[in-house]
Amino acid sequence: MISHLTTTAKSAEAWMPLALLGVLALSGWAAWTALATSGPPTPRIISSPANPTNATSATFTYSSSGATGFQCKRDAAAAFTTCPTHGITYSGLASGSHTFQVRSVDKAGHAGNAASSSWVIDRTAPTVASIVRADASPTNAHQLRWTVTFGEAVSGVAAANFSLAASGLSGTPAITAVTGSAATRTITASTGTGTPSGSGTLQLKLVRAGAITDPAGNALAGALPVNGQTYTIDRLAPPVAFTTKPRRRTSPGPRTRRPTSTITSAPRRTARSPRRSNPRAGRRSPARRR
Repeated sequence: MISHLTTTAKSAEAWMPLALLGVLALSGWAAWTALATSGPPTPRIISSPANPTNATSATFTYSSSGATGFQCKRDAAAAFTTCPTHGITYSGLASGSHTFQVRSVDKAGHAGNAASSSWVIDRTAPTVASIVRADASPTNAHQLRWTVTFGEAVSGVAAANFSLAASGLSGTPAITAVTGSAATRTITASTGTGTPSGSGTLQLKLVRAGAITDPAGNALAGALPVNGQTYTIDRLAPPVAFTTKPRRRTSPGPRTRRPTSTITSAPRRTARSPRRSNPRAGRRSPARRR
């Protein structure tokens, strides 16, 4: 019995290495089969055009470990086609959205998953849409603001792009701040250190394109200067009008009206009545006897 068990153990030890080799061989074959079926790994796009851009050409570079070749496709092309191993350049592209795809190919001709990159070609230059007052007018304020709106998001807007047109103001009006982002900027200006009284006007103008560009790199376009709205500055105090009221009569008690009497006069004669003749007229009366 003991002899039989010993023989069986020795047989198992002899077959163990062969079984292990078989397992390793099967694992390697399964891994190779999976790799051959799935193809090479997805490539990495190293460089691509800026997004957005105003360039009508686009250059891409890419790489992939274990790949012997690459296939590329742009926009709505029906199929992938073989492309250079180091990169590819497209030219004469139209404005709008574009998409580039690239995939690796191994020795057996199997293609892997594609990597993609999208970008927009924008060749439309930005313009100034409006320059409007941001505060009330007329005003006596010492700081005024304008809202400048562009046709799209821009960068590079600075005080040097603007000027002020003043009339009737003493001192030196000046632009003190430029704030905002995207397509809107707020320009703040002082009305001058003088002008303690009186009135005048102040207008903002965009006079230089300078470094104003959109995200694609297109420079500001349109006729210059662009005239903004004008403020009326009024520091003249309003006149004071004085009015007098009749004095009210005051009395300690209620005022009583005196009764009035009506005098009726006889009608005046319109003609003198004839005088009666006196028969004794002209006679002297006899002296009275004593």
